[in-house]
Order: sequence, then C-alpha cells, then structure tokens
Amino acid sequence: MGKGMNCATEHSREAMGATREISERGGRERTRARRENGPTLLRRKDGREGRAHIERERLHTREYVQELLRRCEALPESQSGLIRAIFDDGMAYARLAAVTGVTARSVKRRANRLAARVMSPEFEFVLEHSLDWTRTRQRVAHATIVLGCSFRQAALNLGLSLHVVRRHHVWTLAMCETARVLGERARAAGVLIGGRKPDGEGSREGVTHA
Repeated sequence: MGKGMNCATEHSREAMGATREISERGGRERTRARRENGPTLLRRKDGREGRAHIERERLHTREYVQELLRRCEALPESQSGLIRAIFDDGMAYARLAAVTGVTARSVKRRANRLAARVMSPEFEFVLEHSLDWTRTRQRVAHATIVLGCSFRQAALNLGLSLHVVRRHHVWTLAMCETARVLGERARAAGVLIGGRKPDGEGSREGVTHA
C-alpha cells in the first residue's frame, strides 16, 4: 500500500525489538494457563467483581483473541506486535511500558484503541471486500480504516486531495452499513422462514374464531 503508510504513533525500532524479544522469552505459560482454565474474574477490595475487570476478562475469551490475532496481520509490525504481545503472549502493561519508555496507562490506551479498530465492522468489511474495489478506493480504505490515518494524513501520504479521500471513505462506510442492514434482514428472514415460533404465537392475527 506504499511506504510511510503507518500513521499511528509508532514505537521506536529499538523498543519494538525489545518488546518482541521479551515476548519470545516469556508469557507463554501464563497465556496457556488462562486458555486452559478460562477467564478468572478479578475482584475489588470489597470482594465484588468490578465491571471494568469483568469486561477486560470478557475481551480475553478465546474467540475474541483468535479473531483479533487473525485480523491484526493486516497491520504494520509496530501495531500487530503490540497486540500479539498483550493478547497472545499475555505481557503486562507495566512490563511493556518499562520496555518502551512510556507509562502503563499509555500502553493500555494504545492497545485498546488498536483492538477496537481491528475488531470494528468497518475493518472487517475492508479486509473482506476491498480486493474488488478500484485501486484508489483500496488505498484510501487501507489508510483511513485499517491504519487509522486522519483524512489529512491519508491525503498527504497517498498524494490525493482531501476531497477525494473523504469521498472514498464515506462511500466505504455507507457500503459497510448497507451490508450490515442487509445481513440483519437476511437473518431475520431466515428465522421467519425456517424458524419455529413458540406455541400460541401467530394464532391471534388473521384467525376468526367461531
């Protein structure tokens, strides 16, 4: 998709190299244990599960992680490496922060933003359908949706006008929404056609009782 397309804030090469090195050395056993034993809900000091903790553990379910790791292959190494380190190797935010020279909060915020982008329906739509699009539309979608560039940065990197970038981006979002609506209608039609309503439902309308 061309050079210089990674518009998100990048870790330095030295920091990412250190991250990969630590990732390869450790974290595998914790990840295997978590996958084998299932998620453990973290508890607050008062003994109750905090909603934030429950949500974090939910995000680490096997299906979510597998899909996240599959999709992140479309990202640059500096971004996919961070996702793999956290979601596959089980590295702690604090450990990554010590390696990269930023705060643990910054690492967590960046990882959450990356995961949200990768798991968005727009990201999936671009991965599945962009090969059928024009070259310009592919490049714009990759820049704005896959890499998360701003319109201005994408226009600068691609050598396109801001108007062209915005137009292709809006088209992509519209097509994604159309696909979502059609999918929901198709699933609803499948339920109505092939599903079976509970007893008693559907017998009150259009029926004349003697």
